[in-house]
Formats: sequence, C-alpha cells, structure tokens
Amino acid sequence: MTQFSSIDNQRLGNLRCQNARLDWTPASGGAAGERWSDGSPDQGSRPEVGNVRRPRALRSVAVVAVACVMLLAGCGGNNDDQGGGGSAGGEQFDLWYVNPLPNTPDWGRSGKLFKDSAGQLGYKATLVGPNKIDIAAMVSQIEQAITARADGIITCPLDPAAFKAVIDRAQSEGIVVASIGCVDPNADFSVGTGNEAYGRLSADLIAKQTGGKANVGILGTDQTTPNQVEQVKGFRAQLKEKYPDIKELVWEGDKSDAGVAAQKLGDMLGAYPQMDYLWIIEGAAPGAVPAAMREAGKKAGDVKVLAVDAQESTLKAIQDGWITTTLNQCWFDTSPNIAKLITQMKKDNVKPKSFYAVDVDPVSKENLPYKGCPKDKADAPFSG
Repeated sequence: MTQFSSIDNQRLGNLRCQNARLDWTPASGGAAGERWSDGSPDQGSRPEVGNVRRPRALRSVAVVAVACVMLLAGCGGNNDDQGGGGSAGGEQFDLWYVNPLPNTPDWGRSGKLFKDSAGQLGYKATLVGPNKIDIAAMVSQIEQAITARADGIITCPLDPAAFKAVIDRAQSEGIVVASIGCVDPNADFSVGTGNEAYGRLSADLIAKQTGGKANVGILGTDQTTPNQVEQVKGFRAQLKEKYPDIKELVWEGDKSDAGVAAQKLGDMLGAYPQMDYLWIIEGAAPGAVPAAMREAGKKAGDVKVLAVDAQESTLKAIQDGWITTTLNQCWFDTSPNIAKLITQMKKDNVKPKSFYAVDVDPVSKENLPYKGCPKDKADAPFSG
C-alpha cells in the first residue's frame, strides 16, 4: 500500500483499490478564500522553485459547484476542507494535502495536524481525499490543485506509475510535490518509514520474542504494494543473515480490508497449523485479529502477532494479549514538517533531500496507555 513507505488504515493504511463515490461539499466554517474549480491545468515548462509565481495572499470568496465528476465507472466528488492562513504581514502559501484516507484514524490525524499548523507556519491548508482508496479520484484532486494554482501538494502516490503524469504536470507548473508515507522517485521529496530497515527491525523483534525460532505468516495489502515489497525484502534478508530457524510460511494479501483480513487469517491458521507468529504489514488487519483467532480456536498468546500502527482497536488487542507488539509509524505526524519544508523551498530556495526516513515507535503492553509517537521522532529527520 508504505507504503506507502509503510502506508494506515493505511497503505497506506486501509488500502482498498476500488471505485468510490465521493461527495463534494464545501467545508462548513471554511476560511475566507475557499474556492472550487475543475478546469484543465495550464501547461508550461517547470520554473526553478525559487522563481515560481508568488502565492496569493488574499482571495475573494467564490464557490463554483462541482456536481458530478466522472471517476472510472462512477460519479463522485469529495470534501474540500480548508483552513489556516498566513502570518500577519507575511507571505501565504497555498498548500494542498491529497490524503488517501482522511476519514481513518491515522490519516485523519495527519490531515488535522496539517490544517492546525497552517496559521503558525504561514500557509493556507486545503485537505481533500476519498472515503475509500481510489487512485483515480486522488489523481483528479491533484489536477484540481494544479488548476487552483497551488504552491505545493502533499500526497501518497499509492501506485507511482499511475501518479507520474499528474505529478510531472504539477512540477511543470512550479508546484512542489511531496510524498508522505509512500516512497516516490517522481516527487520532489518523500517522507516515510525506511522500508527495508522496517523489515529488518521486524525480524529482530520476532527473533527476540521467540528465541530465534518461529514459523511466520505474513499478511499485507497484496504482494505488489511497493513499500510492503521492500519491507518483506528486508525481513527476508535479515532472516538469511541472522535467523536461520525463523521460517516464512506464506505471504497473503487482504486488500487492506478488515473483513477480508479476518477471512485470510482464518485460512492461514487452517492451512498452516504450525504457524506460531503472524507479521501484519498493513493497518486494517490488526483489528480483525481477536475475532479471527477465537474463530480458529486460538487463545490469546497462542500465536504471537507483530502489527503495524496504533489504532485504538490495535492497542485494545495488545492490552488483551491478542497482539504482542505493534510498530507505530511516526511519519503520519510529519505533515506540518513537510508543509514547512515546502514553504522554505518556495520562499528561500531550500533544496530538500530525496528521502526523509522517520523512525517507528514500538508499542507493547508495557507502553500502555500509549500517548502516541514522541514529537522528536517526527521532527528529527527535518532538523539540521
């Protein structure tokens, strides 16, 4: 999904590749300057970041209703949630966050942090995104940001090939494109979990919890989501180098759908009775673990589980003994850092690194009640 570098409810957390209806309605209480448009983007050569057009500090309020946008086989739209504003007397930058799942816990928190930081950091925040994973809808929303003459776009290109053309078009207009949770070489820079390192760390944790001997089943979105592919690659490399008695039994995909995950878990437990460890690398499955284990006749702790992200259902499963540990991905909390870096690129011609690796935060029963990723983990990659 990693991933998204390692992408919540997630790809990226709940990644569900299907068409979705998206209802476009202006956000209530939106900041002055809300605007809607669905025109085609201008074309042109990409100027240097330091010489792009200046952001608009003030806009008159205008609303153009977008009644129906054809997305694949369906008609759709979604919420344009705007907020924030520039510091008094300073430049105001127009930044869009095309979020893959703004209504899910982790992605929702990431979007809220982006909006809440707008006034302090001097940008206008526009948050959009589908109700379910819909790549075509996200591409359409990026096109709207281009038409609106955004200064920067934050998004998670779940399929880099599908996003390449629209990212190229945005960059040709002088728009900075940042990838959050997904590692995309086409973006100006990417922020997320270091996926191979994530896989190696997972192998180390499993070895520590099992004495270096385990039969592991893997459950992810599918076998092609780029960040998850890299994670499994790192995991396998670490097993080969250090843990010959940890065996990989199977790698299943659940489309980041909790219902599918419950079915897949039951199938895995039935087909591999020797499976004593489950490694989950997408965010929908952890919540399905308790019921699936009970259905298979398992008691809490019979099969150890290493999960991903720290949703409430995951933390509850840790408390009750169904999940051993989860790795909370702190890049969800970096949306303000990304927005700040984009404004620095536009204003001061700052040159970004290609990738900012953000540490994960392991959570086990001894960490409960969990207070979330330490702020310094989100800030560290951007300091210095």
